[in-house]
Amino acid sequence: MNQAVKVKNEKLMASIPFTDDDLATNRRFEITANQKMRLKAKIELYIFFSFFGTAICFVIGFIALIVNIDSTNLFIMKILGIVGFGVFFYWAVLSISWNQRLRKNRGVKLAEGTAELSIKYMSNYPSSSYDNEKIPHYFMKVGKVNFEIDEETFDSIKGKQFRIYYFQLLKKEILSIENID
Repeated sequence: MNQAVKVKNEKLMASIPFTDDDLATNRRFEITANQKMRLKAKIELYIFFSFFGTAICFVIGFIALIVNIDSTNLFIMKILGIVGFGVFFYWAVLSISWNQRLRKNRGVKLAEGTAELSIKYMSNYPSSSYDNEKIPHYFMKVGKVNFEIDEETFDSIKGKQFRIYYFQLLKKEILSIENID
C-alpha cells in the first residue's frame, strides 16, 4: 500500500471509526465484537422506543374504543391509536429482525464505486426561509447506495473509488471503508 493511500485510510478510520481488524472482518461480510456493541446499542434503543410507542398507541386506541361516545375527537383518537399501533408494531418487528441478524453475524452489505458527494441545507424549522438557520447535511452515493455522513468523512473522500461495508438500520451505518483505486 503506498503512503498516500495509507494516509487517506487513516483519515477515514478516524472519521468512521474502524480499525484494520474491522475492515478485514467486514471483507468476510462479518461484524467484529466492537461493531456489534455499537450497533446493538442503537438497535436496543429502537426496540425500546418501538415497544413504548406501541403500548401508548394501544392504550389510546383501547380507551377510544371503550368510551363509546359519538364524537369527532374520539374517532380521531381511534384512528390515531390504530394507525400508530400498526406503525410502532412494524418498527418493533423490524428492530427485532435487525437484532437477530446482528446476533447471527449477518447483515453486512457492500457498496462499491465512485463516491458522489452532495450537501443539502435543511432547516430544523419547517417554515423557515432564512439561510442562516439552515444546517448542512452531507450525503454520499456509492453505486446505487446513499449514505448520510458527517463533515469529517465528507472531507476525507472527495472523488475516489471506494468499497464501503455497511449495516442497514433506519439509516445505513457504515462499518468500514477502503480506497479501491
